Amino acid sequence: VHIDDTARPQIVNKESNLSCYKILENYYNITGTAVLINTSFNIHEEPIVNTPDEAIKTFLEGKLDYLAIDKYLLKNEKILK
Repeated sequence: VHIDDTARPQIVNKESNLSCYKILENYYNITGTAVLINTSFNIHEEPIVNTPDEAIKTFLEGKLDYLAIDKYLLKNEKILK
């Protein structure tokens, strides 16, 4: 919820985005929570990520655990030891 009490919910189903649906389904199976917050993908004072190259650069420079991109799931071994 934004500071002004508004929100922009996004509904995902198998037909609209199968890979995202599977991520959300597995998240639900693990946590019992059917909601996941999607936030801006960028590092402080950097522009929002728009391309796969920018996503990988941000993943490598940021303190992110995982990056799901297309059919790949990247894991940050430095953080998850």
